[in-house]
Amino acid sequence: MKNAASKRVRLLRIYSEDKRRPKILALAQKLFPSFTVHETVGYYQGSREPSFILEFADANSKAVLNLARKIKNLTQQKSVLIIELSGKRYQA
Repeated sequence: MKNAASKRVRLLRIYSEDKRRPKILALAQKLFPSFTVHETVGYYQGSREPSFILEFADANSKAVLNLARKIKNLTQQKSVLIIELSGKRYQA
C-alpha cells in the first residue's frame, strides 16, 4: 500500500443486543448521514445473543454517546458497549 493515499480515521462503534433494530436504525439515520451496520453474535454472562454493531467514521463522539444511551434505554439493556478505534484509511 505504499502508493495508496492515506488519511487518519477514527471509528466509533456501538455494540448492542439485537432488540428493536428498526427503531434504533431510524434514530441513527436522524443523527448521522452515513454509518455501517455489522450483524454479529455476542455472549453475555454465558448466554448467546444476536447482536449488531453500528460503526461511524469520524463522527462526533458526543452524538455517538447520546445514541448509545438512547439504545440502552430503548432496549432496556444493562449496558451498551462503545469502542473507539483509530488508524489509517486507504483508498484504491
